[in-house]
Amino acid sequence: MITPKECGRLSQETVRDFINTCKCEDMNDIRRVLINLISTASQAIIATNGLDTALKALSDTSLYLQMTKPEYTQVQTGAGIRIQPVRKARH
Repeated sequence: MITPKECGRLSQETVRDFINTCKCEDMNDIRRVLINLISTASQAIIATNGLDTALKALSDTSLYLQMTKPEYTQVQTGAGIRIQPVRKARH
């Protein structure tokens, strides 16, 4: 398994690439595709580790988000909205 730091970097790149590949045109598009991604990841946790673990992961993530600054910024380009990491992964 890769290191936590490598996993954090890969996660950031994957989310950025996913949003950009979906060709989101506005913030609502980004919200919708990310909710879909969260839902899919949650279902994968349920399938591999069970519902209680998935719910705890979502709860812990919610608490973490309340204490941290965003890790991404949006950039408007001629091709639409692009999402970029604003700092290195902390993990």
